[in-house]
Amino acid sequence: MAERFVTRLLRALVSILLTAAILGGGYVGMEALSRLKREAPRDQSALPEIIVEVQRLHRQDYVEWLLAYGVSRAKRESSVAAEVAGKIERVAVELDPGSYVQAGQEVVWIDDTDLRQQERATLARLEQARARYERLKSTLRGVEKNLALARLELETAQRQLDRLQEAVRRGAASPSDVDAQLLAVRARERAVLDLENQREAIERDLEGARAEVDATEATLAQVRENLARTVVRAPYGGYVVERFAQPGQYVAPGTVMFRLVDRSIVEVSVALPAGRYGQVKPGNSIELRIREDGPVLWSGQISRVAPTVDPSSRMFHVYADVTAPDGREAPIPPGAFVVANVQARTFQGVFAIPRTAFLENRVYVVKSTAGDGELGVIEERIPKVVEFLPDVVLVREGFADGEEVVVTNVDLVADGVTVRVYRPEPHGAQAEAWRPLIGRLVRHRPIPTVSGGSG
Repeated sequence: MAERFVTRLLRALVSILLTAAILGGGYVGMEALSRLKREAPRDQSALPEIIVEVQRLHRQDYVEWLLAYGVSRAKRESSVAAEVAGKIERVAVELDPGSYVQAGQEVVWIDDTDLRQQERATLARLEQARARYERLKSTLRGVEKNLALARLELETAQRQLDRLQEAVRRGAASPSDVDAQLLAVRARERAVLDLENQREAIERDLEGARAEVDATEATLAQVRENLARTVVRAPYGGYVVERFAQPGQYVAPGTVMFRLVDRSIVEVSVALPAGRYGQVKPGNSIELRIREDGPVLWSGQISRVAPTVDPSSRMFHVYADVTAPDGREAPIPPGAFVVANVQARTFQGVFAIPRTAFLENRVYVVKSTAGDGELGVIEERIPKVVEFLPDVVLVREGFADGEEVVVTNVDLVADGVTVRVYRPEPHGAQAEAWRPLIGRLVRHRPIPTVSGGSG
């Protein structure tokens, strides 16, 4: 029993001693660390250094550009149809979709056999009608000559009758002579009347013959026009969109044979908000892209502005005519959705300050800088704004030409704060060296190693 008691006592004593040793060691360590902390000097170089990017201001005439979207369409696009009935004999190889055809180029040929027969028959009728017309003209001329002669004979007989009647009054002639002459006058009058009736009848026939000639000539002209239509030509230079005509196919007037589009002039319609109406006018500049990140495919001027605003969408449209430099293919294809930069208002003599330079209504100007990467002192400004635009704010007063405003880390600076200035360059060694640092809000100097000490 005594041995068990001694064993338990020793174990308890060992535990107490170990616990005391651990607590004592911890206290000593904490005390050493505390002395080290109190003795470490504070190096001011460990304070953060603010790097800001600046932009130099220049008073200028600022042109506002609007980002907008639109669609393009060909100003000339046609479905070319047959104008006469018949069987298609052949089709030009250039009529395949995507091919270009010249204006007036022959592309489809329709069988003209029936029309050739109509032409020959109409020519025969025309010859007959003209022959009849010429015969009637000749007959009319003969009747008119006889009529003139009969009228002359009537005048002569009438004068002879007048002389006989005067002679009877003087007793130089007998009444029977007068009666005989009177009968001669009446005969001449009947002859004149008959010839006049003949002339009128012939003139009526001549009018009918002339009408028949005119009608037959018109029929012949129509037949020949239809003959010309059996050869289908491209109405203008353009690209074949679709082809429906096939050799051996029977077509009637109105049957569509192919679709043609003229890409030399493409109209682009761009939608703008109603609030911009009056700010964009014909003659303003416009740039067109297919993609927002793509190159400018065409730049030119606004040709027309819609006179009204769409009440449902509250948008209005401006139009630009995109022309082909080679006369065949405009750089914007028909049917494309386009991204447009449209010139709007021009502000005279303003400073254009990036929106990133504003912290609420404040702007920070860097003063007393010696050059790229040098230190500068922040000066706070509250400018009077002329116009807020999506990317910039336009200001007329409150700045001097050439002053520099902070455009990054504006939430870390304040009036009187010293900063390190970065001026971006398009290319160059400085831009490459500073690029890793500009992405950070604050750059820290390395903290020097602290040596231990007492006291």
